[in-house]
Amino acid sequence: MSEAAVAVVGADAGGSSNNDSKQHMSVASGAVHASTAEVYGFAFWLTTFVAYGVYLLWAFLPEPWLHALGITYYPNKYWALAVPSFLVFTFFWLAFLYWALNLWLVAPLDSKDAHQDIHSGDLWQSWRGCGPHDVPKIADIPLSTVS
Repeated sequence: MSEAAVAVVGADAGGSSNNDSKQHMSVASGAVHASTAEVYGFAFWLTTFVAYGVYLLWAFLPEPWLHALGITYYPNKYWALAVPSFLVFTFFWLAFLYWALNLWLVAPLDSKDAHQDIHSGDLWQSWRGCGPHDVPKIADIPLSTVS
């Protein structure tokens, strides 16, 4: 670290003496060790920005401009809209499938899997005797209320 940088570190800390700048030098010149996950994460972050930039150039530049740049082998421009459309459709389709699967897996009201035992309390009884700022006891919501 140069002397000018040390002086700046000392000046930023509010100290003007040489002793203060030497004291802050050890903090400023300490080696920073990044973990492998941080390095890979940063590399992936940079890669996504570069890939997105290349995608935007491919999607929006006219074909004569791409040919003028020497780029002659690239996918059809149809895919510039088709792939994002497919991804959006897939996201909403998966959300619908998740909802439908949850409906399908819920036991019917008359099932043995949907019953109360001695440990399950009634929701309305747990609220009796509670003041406006009290927290009621844990209780099950009746299936007739939920469904």
